[in-house]
Amino acid sequence: MSQKVKPVSEDSKKKTKIHEDSSISLRNLQLIFTSFWEGYTEATPKKIKIIDAFCFFCFIITGIQMLYCIIVGNFPMNSFLAGVFTSLGSLIITVCLRFQMNEETRYMNLTNERAIWEYLFCMLILFLVCVNFLG
Repeated sequence: MSQKVKPVSEDSKKKTKIHEDSSISLRNLQLIFTSFWEGYTEATPKKIKIIDAFCFFCFIITGIQMLYCIIVGNFPMNSFLAGVFTSLGSLIITVCLRFQMNEETRYMNLTNERAIWEYLFCMLILFLVCVNFLG
């Protein structure tokens, strides 16, 4: 009752090697993400985190609108375009505010108060244009 041992083929060795490589890379990705998150939470000021949260919100809203357009359709085309332009425009203007509020990336040595007033003015213009686009 001897059992025959099958020789290990080259294909199975390659599959094992690929599996080991993918688990190593997943661990590396997890380490990269955790080190990034720890550095972000420790080094980023609270006001920048709030701006980042609003940017993430605008990005998610744009994604939801695109998904809605794909699933349901874009019958009132002007409404769909105005909604997407508003959320993307808000995202872009908020990213500009983030650059201006961060001490390391500030340009033209403007004060935070002036940056906020310019942000509010740009948002007002954006919303007026989008409401006008609705018809």
